Amino acid sequence: MLALKTAGELLACCIRFAVVKTEAILLKRAEPENLKKKMFTVASTLLVVLLILKSVASTFLDQWTFLEGLYVWFITFTTIGFGDYVSLESIARDVDHGETSKIYLVLYGSLAVLPYLIGLSLMSCLLTCVVDSIDHIRDFRDRYLITYARRLLCCGKSSYDVKRRGKSREDRGRRGQSREANQEHCTSQE
Repeated sequence: MLALKTAGELLACCIRFAVVKTEAILLKRAEPENLKKKMFTVASTLLVVLLILKSVASTFLDQWTFLEGLYVWFITFTTIGFGDYVSLESIARDVDHGETSKIYLVLYGSLAVLPYLIGLSLMSCLLTCVVDSIDHIRDFRDRYLITYARRLLCCGKSSYDVKRRGKSREDRGRRGQSREANQEHCTSQE
């Protein structure tokens, strides 16, 4: 697992380098904007492309449907691995029945390891991007969501105001005064 984590971090560095160079050459920017979001988008796109390619390959090599292949490779890349589908099982069965040579099984098996490693490294890269963005996610939460919730709870209409809608003018006048006092209270806390 440590090797895959390191490979994911190396892949994240390569994606960062590619994003920075692309923006420097095409957009003539010294510093790229939203680098972490772009890295996450590139890594996600690469993983989706790999999932689709491996799913299509599985329809020909393992005689699975496209959805079965998509399911198998998603489960494999996320390291869940239920074991209900095995990638080389049909080829191993053909070798046991004498329909295919063992050399084909060894060649196919050694070539099949490469997409496994790339997919697992991409998944590790995505997790690295998410972990690196945790500070931005917390900052967003603190800056927008909590402030919005505080304003909503402090200065917005409450269910109590909605229930008292049909009261007299005198009550409505008092309610308006209390709302103004409440808004002053909210603005003084910010």
